[in-house]
Amino acid sequence: MIELLYADISNLSLAGFESLCKTLSAERLNKVNAQKQIKDRYLSAAAGYLLQVALNEQGLVNPDICLNEHGKPYLKEGGVYFNLSHSGAIAVCAVSSAEVGVDVQQVKPLSDKLVKRVCTAEEYAFVMQESDGAEQRFCRLWAVKESVIKCLGKGLSLSPSRVVVNLISHRITIDGAEANLYFIEYDLAGYALAVCTTCQNFSIDINKIPV
Repeated sequence: MIELLYADISNLSLAGFESLCKTLSAERLNKVNAQKQIKDRYLSAAAGYLLQVALNEQGLVNPDICLNEHGKPYLKEGGVYFNLSHSGAIAVCAVSSAEVGVDVQQVKPLSDKLVKRVCTAEEYAFVMQESDGAEQRFCRLWAVKESVIKCLGKGLSLSPSRVVVNLISHRITIDGAEANLYFIEYDLAGYALAVCTTCQNFSIDINKIPV
């Protein structure tokens, strides 16, 4: 089971933001304050709040959070895995008993240069098969690729172009080799959301958390 929490900050007020900040650890507050844009601060605070809600449900209060060599956070105690993402006005948090990666992408106008940099020729053809829906298809592909990279905890050391995803067969290959990873997509209006894990059979419990 993977628990997926998400929040929409579209209507988050300054007072609400300040209330969120009061619940956060000093480490998360540092991340929030490091953001240059107000919107990014709101998103970072919301993501941190979601993580605390999810971990509290697991009976974990103020656990030690470490970083791997590529910057992926993990719990020092082990046994519970998590991942965060945010885009547009949406923040998400995934918590699981196995390694997990989550990514959300706001659907935006396409940049052909970006699509060609990220996609293989086959993926590019899939995205551009027709103009209608191309933005959504690319964001779906991009979200899955990012969730794979985040699940593996590879960070910038693994380029998205090395991760090949087939959204129809759910097949994932990395550098031409089959990857023992599995993903599921979830549709939010205007966004593409993907969760990747090392477990073949899994379900997702999705909850919207008010902020």
